[in-house]
Amino acid sequence: AGARALCAAEAVVIQNRRRLEAEQDALRREATLRDLATNLSLSLELDEYLRRVLERLDELVPALSSSVVLLQDGDPILVSKRPPQEIPAHWFRLIMARNSDSMGWVFRNGRARVIPDTTAVPGWVVVPGFETVHSWLGVPLLVKGACIGVLTLDRERVDAFAPQDVEVALAFAAQVAVAIENARLFNEVQTQKSNLEE
Repeated sequence: AGARALCAAEAVVIQNRRRLEAEQDALRREATLRDLATNLSLSLELDEYLRRVLERLDELVPALSSSVVLLQDGDPILVSKRPPQEIPAHWFRLIMARNSDSMGWVFRNGRARVIPDTTAVPGWVVVPGFETVHSWLGVPLLVKGACIGVLTLDRERVDAFAPQDVEVALAFAAQVAVAIENARLFNEVQTQKSNLEE
């Protein structure tokens, strides 16, 4: 009976510790998103903002790499990458054409997509320097219901993304979409102002 009581007490301690850790994680996520929203209202420098977003996202959802890809004139264009690295545009066109289950799927459906094992995807396009990627996550950047881009994350381990990771990435994607829309509106206003001055 004493052993059972001790086991029950240990189980309660473990359960309480897990609950506390989950609450701390949730508070950390909320604080990070608040910070990003504040930065968003203070600055419209999109490149710098996106760099910060990917850095902060990595604190909450560590990944081998992450990126923001936008559609421009129908083509996927890499606009921000962590770690910073140049990837030729033709790789993204190839990914869209051949990896219909990844980025193209997110663009078409406007929903998050997890690929737990990239080696199980027929024709998966391996980008040079990213041969060790085995799990992939893509979440849509939605503006007024339209998917204008994709926030991607990848990891080396198979089946590496949990539902909580997807939830956090979606929250970040919502912030990114607002920043992009604000930057576009700001640029439109600046263009109209310049035209009026001329």
